[in-house]
Amino acid sequence: MVGAQHGTFDSACGLMSPSLNAWSSALQVLHWLYANREEGITFRSDGNSVLRCFSDSGHFQSRTTGGLAAGYKNTWGCCIHLFNGPILWMSKRHNHSGLSAAEDEYMALCHAGRQVVWLRHLLTEMGQEQHIGTDPTVIECDNKQALGWSTEQMVTNGNRFIERDYHKVKEWVEMGHLDPRHVKGTDNPSDLFTKSVDAPTQRRLGPMISGKVLLNPVSLPLNALIKKEKPVAYVRNSKM
Repeated sequence: MVGAQHGTFDSACGLMSPSLNAWSSALQVLHWLYANREEGITFRSDGNSVLRCFSDSGHFQSRTTGGLAAGYKNTWGCCIHLFNGPILWMSKRHNHSGLSAAEDEYMALCHAGRQVVWLRHLLTEMGQEQHIGTDPTVIECDNKQALGWSTEQMVTNGNRFIERDYHKVKEWVEMGHLDPRHVKGTDNPSDLFTKSVDAPTQRRLGPMISGKVLLNPVSLPLNALIKKEKPVAYVRNSKM
């Protein structure tokens, strides 16, 4: 869409000195717009009427993101949906190197949480509190360890050395701004913002980002995902 805007601007500038090349460029822009008339962001009235956020981060991307020259910093991404369509999305490189996938995901949660909190304040100032709701905004991540760090008071070998700024997400959870939940990686549209993916993944998650398909139901709260231990069945040996 950005390319179409640039092409339209160039075509408009060509009106100052019309030429065959300018006319050919204008026709090419019209051809592209017609061929992609079904593309773009789709919003649905039956979609989520309150904010919903997805967060993700890559890990061990040194071969594709510059390696040592880039400080081995991985890429994180997030997208915030309203009425099933994205209203905010980001894809950036981390400011710090993560020593584990959980640390990268935890830092991504903090970055995504900042955008959610900003949108909550913005909607409040605009008098659109109905799109915030009375509950914390659900932010979904596909790393359970990072989710545990954001919701529980724990100190482990994996999180005791994390930069202090990233623990802000824990404060937002306690203040009632965020509700971190787990989502399967195959159902996390923000995965497309973190790395190159194969064609099947693009075809599955692409429509979710653009709003072409209805988002999956919101994940269950973390405390509801605790699996009960299955009883061990003992078989008595009849020969004894």
